[in-house]
Amino acid sequence: IKPSGDKYVSKAIDYISKNYASRLSVSELADFLKIDRSYLFTLFNRYVNMTPQEFIINFRIDKSCMLLKNPLLSIGDVARSVGYEDPLQFSKTFKKTMGLSPKAWRQNNPT
Repeated sequence: IKPSGDKYVSKAIDYISKNYASRLSVSELADFLKIDRSYLFTLFNRYVNMTPQEFIINFRIDKSCMLLKNPLLSIGDVARSVGYEDPLQFSKTFKKTMGLSPKAWRQNNPT
């Protein structure tokens, strides 16, 4: 039997996978699960080894990598598709996470 905390993390990941394209906050996630934000933070650290916010960012960046392989989508389109209203913020976050700008990543990872 898995500990109950694992159930919350699974539900949180499921929720993130369905809502990553919208303005998703850790508070909204905690409210959805009906648990305290700090408890959610503890569970994520224990089971996923990162904060909920880091998980959301990594999830979005993973999705954006798939979208960047489509040359018909602009960087702005990709940014909005994964929940970033500001393409500049997306580019900064992408570079911090991946080590390359979205444009450079796209050039190094052709379809």
